Amino acid sequence: MLSKSLLTACSFGGVQCSGNVLQQCFNDCGSSLYCSSVTGKVGCLLTPPATTVAAKTTTTSSGPVVTTSAVVVKSTTTTAAVVKSTTTTAAVVKTTATTTTTTTTTTTAAVVKTTTTNAITTTAAGGGGGIPNHKYKFITYWGQNSGKFTNGQNQLHLIDYCNSGNFDYINIAFLSIFGNGGGNPAKFHLDLDFFGAYDNVNGPVDNATIASFLAWGVKILLSLGGGVGAYSLAAGSGKLFAQTLHNSFFRGTGPDRPFGNAVLDGIDWDIEGGGTDANELVIVNQYLVANNPGILITAAPQCPYPDAYLGAPITTPNAGWSFINVQFYNNYCSLAGTPNFDVWAAALGPLGIPIVVGVPGSGPSAPNGGYVSASVVQTYMQKILADPKQAPLLYGVMTWDASSTTVSGMATGLRNALDAI
Repeated sequence: MLSKSLLTACSFGGVQCSGNVLQQCFNDCGSSLYCSSVTGKVGCLLTPPATTVAAKTTTTSSGPVVTTSAVVVKSTTTTAAVVKSTTTTAAVVKTTATTTTTTTTTTTAAVVKTTTTNAITTTAAGGGGGIPNHKYKFITYWGQNSGKFTNGQNQLHLIDYCNSGNFDYINIAFLSIFGNGGGNPAKFHLDLDFFGAYDNVNGPVDNATIASFLAWGVKILLSLGGGVGAYSLAAGSGKLFAQTLHNSFFRGTGPDRPFGNAVLDGIDWDIEGGGTDANELVIVNQYLVANNPGILITAAPQCPYPDAYLGAPITTPNAGWSFINVQFYNNYCSLAGTPNFDVWAAALGPLGIPIVVGVPGSGPSAPNGGYVSASVVQTYMQKILADPKQAPLLYGVMTWDASSTTVSGMATGLRNALDAI
């Protein structure tokens, strides 16, 4: 896993990597080398990775031979070190090679789609498709560094949270300026705290690491809005904004792509202010669904029903919703108060929209209250599952945010709780 503390002094394959940000490591490696995250460290490999596509992989030597069926095998071999790379979520690639051994074992379980940027090979999120294998999903947010302000520790790189094994979906937060709030439906501003920012008028406005954020095995969505920002969708602006999103983050093409050619898995509406027209929001959803097969469309309303900003679009038929992350905190209807999952189930059940129970990742990350332990969340979910009308709608749990959830221990606690249900 990758963290800023490791980046100050790390090496692999005999080449030193240094710098206090990821991009500096990439720069130090140079375009002719390959910068890789392996066994918790970042370093430059002397030999770039080789990607092969084959129906069968056979290794022969003077020693034992191991043959395995393969679809895509990503392998890296050095002559002086053992290289071991593990990719989670039904895609595990493990290659071991030294100058003194004659046995090579290769195992693979799925096709891995990769995108190479700045000599970095990262797995593109893929633009929708299959759902992670956990029965009950774990959704969180990343990008606003909540842990720094609530628990005193900066957020880690997105790759760390993807590789933790805890989360199924991570919403990149936030696209904080868009639509007419930015003065033009085609304008947007993506702000990821000290990991960088992107403005489609000015280009990258902080650092270039933004292009390396996509990682392995987790669905990556773009969250629009947030508690602070300038955003709205006036009547008649939805289609143009939808086209901007499509061309900038999904299967379209255009000059303003913060993540390069990578395709995100969906969007999440976290509308907490402004004047977003419900009809225009639905138009955005429908355009993206029509032009991006398998795309995920979610929202994060407050728990009082109906939500002041998202109530109307959420209950609009055929609006493209995949599931809804209800924030059961900072309100009377938190899990620490009188939660109202039943009310949401009655509203969304006829539309067949799954519901996620949203909770704060730590006490300080919910200033108006609502933090409860993972065991309390588990107990409440079991109560939902005991009701035959509510049970089919329960999809999982959501936390704000990845940094505070991890530092508090809630990430591991909730993952274990979800898997135990």
